[in-house]
Order: sequence, then C-alpha cells, then structure tokens
Amino acid sequence: MKHSIISALLVLVLSLIFVACGGGSNGSNGSGGSGGIYGTVTDFDSGEPVQNANVQLRPSGNTAITGSDGMFEFRDINPGDYKLKVSATGYKDLIDDYVITVEDTMMRRDVQIANKCAKHHCGTHGTCEARTVDDGYNCICDDGYFNDGYMYSGECVSPCDSNPCGNEACIATEYDEYECGAVFPECGASNKTPCKYDGYVWSARARQDLDWNSAMTYCDDLSEGGYSDWSLPSADVLDGLNRYGASGNIFGEDGSYWSSSSCDQGAISLYFYNHGQDCDAVSNTYSVRCVRW
Repeated sequence: MKHSIISALLVLVLSLIFVACGGGSNGSNGSGGSGGIYGTVTDFDSGEPVQNANVQLRPSGNTAITGSDGMFEFRDINPGDYKLKVSATGYKDLIDDYVITVEDTMMRRDVQIANKCAKHHCGTHGTCEARTVDDGYNCICDDGYFNDGYMYSGECVSPCDSNPCGNEACIATEYDEYECGAVFPECGASNKTPCKYDGYVWSARARQDLDWNSAMTYCDDLSEGGYSDWSLPSADVLDGLNRYGASGNIFGEDGSYWSSSSCDQGAISLYFYNHGQDCDAVSNTYSVRCVRW
C-alpha cells in the first residue's frame, strides 16, 4: 500500500514537471501558442473563392496556400497583432490594413482580392492579359484594332470605327492610319466576285470572244464591284495568273487571253493551256480578264 501511494505521487510530480516545461504544446509554427488565424480569399467582383493564393502572415513571415474553397489557416501562433498579405496570379497584391489580435483562440479574417482584368478597358475588340511584374495589364487587340496610344492598357480602337470611308470598306493599317477600298478575297476557281491575286484585283469573270480593240473597250467601260477603273492587263501582269506546272490559270481556265501589250503584228495573247504567248492579229477573238492596280 505504501509503495502504491509513493508511485502515484511520483507520477503526479512527473506530470506537473512535464506540463510546466511545455511538453503539452503542439504548435505547427513551433511558437508554443494556442491561437491562430483562418479565413477565405475570394474574388472582389465575382465573390468566387480564389485557389492557390499565397497568404503571408506578417510580421512572422509564415505562409499558407488557399485550397479550392479559398480557405487558409495559421494554427498555434504566438499571441500578438498580425496582418495579412495576399497575392495570386492575375490579381493585384493585397496588403490588409486590418490588425488581427491573436490570444488563445482561432480568429477569422476573410479577404477579397481584385482581378487585374475584371474592369479592364480593352473594349469589345481586345482581350485583357494580366502582367506578372506589377498590378497592370496589357490589351491584346483583335486584327485591325490597336491600343489607344499606349503600349499597355487602354481600349482597343480602330481608325475605321468612325467610318471614314463611307460606303467603301475601311482597312486599318496602323493606330491612326487606314485605307479605303474593297476587301477582296483571294482568287480561285470558284470565285464569283472581284478578287485579289499577286497584288492585283481581277474581275469576277472572263468575257469571251472579243477582238483586241473590243477587249480594250470592254475593260475601260467595265463597272464591277463598285469600281469603274478596270483595264486590260499587260502581258507581264496577265502572266501572273499562270499556274506553273499545271494546265490553265488560277481560275481553272485554259483558253487564250488578250493582253494590252502590243507587238509588230498586233497584240500579245497568252495561252494558259501551255503557258505560252504569241503576237496575234488584233482581229482575232480571245477571252478577256480585266484588272485593277
């Protein structure tokens, strides 16, 4: 009986010594405290949780990464006053001014961070791209649109927005420069409208069985695609329609065509079926494809 009492007293003394020496603490930061901070990080505009945000505890420097629910926590930290710094890809850094006083309980602090592109001014013709080096963003503009005088930010605008060409098509070339004229497709066998090839605009269809003088007059009088400045192509320009290595031209035609180039016996014609050309009497009748330049 005496030994049992002594043993019980010994266990009690050892337990008191263990607690007094801090043997009962389990702090994740090795601080020996029992309080902490937890909360959520959400998007300022949408209210949705922000995943993989880096939350830094100041002044201790400890960090936590938010989960898919936007939650973070710091456990077992020393009593004292703390602040939070939050950063995430595509968001502006947040240094929270709110002071969180920690004693012996878990304190909640929810924060919101602003997406750099949430309220961008790129307009309907630009895509916002958050910069990683600062809190700014870039506007990636659609074709024909340009940042309004800046290398970054700013709405994407086009000199054609003000309709400077009236009924003609406007083609933006620089931030404040443009050209007026039709936007022609590339020429091909199925083409049914004026088209562009090798730097020239060609009429939608070929006219057949014209002598050379009639061919010249036909192109001079042609009105097509809203233009009346058509002409008969020179031999060099007409030769650009050749599909070298194949019979015919880019329109899939293999007949003989008049050019505007003259020669000793009359005028030069091109034969698309064999890529040849000859000097023919102007009374001969061939096909005609008019051109603009």
